[in-house]
Amino acid sequence: MSTKFTWPQDTTPANGFFLTAQREAEWRRWIALYREKKLPEGRYRGELYDIGFDKPEAHVIEKDGRCYFAFYADRWDGPVDLRGLGLGRYRVTDIWTGRTIGSASATANQLSVSFERFLLLEAAPIDGT
Repeated sequence: MSTKFTWPQDTTPANGFFLTAQREAEWRRWIALYREKKLPEGRYRGELYDIGFDKPEAHVIEKDGRCYFAFYADRWDGPVDLRGLGLGRYRVTDIWTGRTIGSASATANQLSVSFERFLLLEAAPIDGT
């Protein structure tokens, strides 16, 4: 985990990455999410999406029977495919906001979403399926 911030008193570079109170609050949320999920301990599934062709940009990590999806775009309003899901149904949650997005399975893996900058999803198996 790394950051690129400068103290507000540092005037170089001009219009740089000043650590404002708002940015610090967001940084703390990212660090908390990093510590809670420990995704670097999971398995990166780089074969599921092609960064050059699939839109929006997507990355997947498998960890503890769950799949974590990170989607990136300036702005996105449309479907995303949740590739790499195993058997059964999954509850899909936006782990940045805590909001449930819906459910998915390996054969019904497309969800309509809308986001700016990023969308972080957790697909957790639903018991009994």
